[in-house]
Parts: sequence; structure tokens; C-alpha cells
Amino acid sequence: MTTVLSSRVQTLLPPGLSFADVWVEGGEASELSPLFPEEEPIVARAVEKRRREFRAGRHVARRALEDAGGLPCALPRGVHGAPGFPPGYHGSITHTGREHTYAAAVVTPAPRLVGIDAEMQDELAPELARRIATPLELELAARATDRPGLLVFAAKEAVYKCIYPRARRILGFDEVCLRQASPSELELTVLAVDGAPRVQVRWLREQGVTFCLAIFP
Repeated sequence: MTTVLSSRVQTLLPPGLSFADVWVEGGEASELSPLFPEEEPIVARAVEKRRREFRAGRHVARRALEDAGGLPCALPRGVHGAPGFPPGYHGSITHTGREHTYAAAVVTPAPRLVGIDAEMQDELAPELARRIATPLELELAARATDRPGLLVFAAKEAVYKCIYPRARRILGFDEVCLRQASPSELELTVLAVDGAPRVQVRWLREQGVTFCLAIFP
């Protein structure tokens, strides 16, 4: 197992955020730290790929939590799938890949909120991109990348995870709107939350992975 984007992602992190990532080959899941007993039932009936993703996600999340000053503990699955970090901390987990798994996690002391998303793929099909983003959003993103649909998708996913503790529900793609885009930063508005807060997203593309980090406030 090796880290993949740690050195690059560190350049995106503001002070106080802890990050960990791992690349897991198909046969290396045994090298991941074991799940806590409270977590085992979540993937007890899952296929091997899903179990590998889940273990990899909890593995890096506990590493990031310890780096942030917390103690390793069970991270249960919430009502809408969000991982339950211990009181005093907020965090986010992402994983991507098919035969192999890339997993990453970020943790910060409360009350700051964070969310991350990683996508190991090429540009989205045009019809899928149009379901996720408006023509204006795709136009804005195209000024920053040659994969505008993928970038908008990853950015909105990161914002959903970031804002979930305030929204407390799953948001639709039309409830988060891309307002500004540059080769390293994005700004999105969350229309579904009172006051329509703006969330900053820092992003990069490295080794075939599009990575987005959302931070609020």
C-alpha cells in the first residue's frame, strides 16, 4: 500500500486540517487496519470490493483523526451514509477506483466543516454532465479544466459532504451552484441552506485522480 496524493494535497490544506490517503491493490486489503466490531455489520454482506473500499476509508480516516489529536475509534455509518466522527471533530471520507482502490480522508476540529471527493476517471459522458451541471456551470468549469463535467461533479460531491451537518439531508445537483472557477479554486453556492452560503473548493488533478476539498466557513 502506498500514499498517492498526500504531498500534493498538503498544498491545498489550510492550517488545522489533517489528511491521509492510501492506494490499495486488489490483494492488499489484509494490510489495512481491522474494522471495529461496531463497523463490521455495515459491510458483513458486502462484496469484496465494497469491503475493501470501506476498510480503506476507515483506515485513512482513523489516521487523519489521530493526526488531528483524536483517539482511534469506531466511525459508524449515519442515516444518509455519512461517517460518524467523535464529538469535537468533523471529517470526510472518499474512495474511488475499480480493480484497485484509492481512499482518502480529511479531519478538522469543530466547528469548521470539510468535505472531500476523489474521482479516478476521465470526463463524464455529455448526457450525464448535463444532468449534473447547467450549461453555465460547464462553461465556467471549462475555463479551468478540460474535464468540466467531472470537475463540477466532484466539487458538488465535496460540498454535499461538507455542508451535510447543516443541511441534514441529501441535496440535489440543482441545489448547489458553481459560481466561480479557476485552475486551483472554485466557489459554489448552497441554495438549499438558509442564507445560501458560499463554499470554497480547492482542487487538483494528479495521477488520474480529480480531487476536491470543500471548506466551510
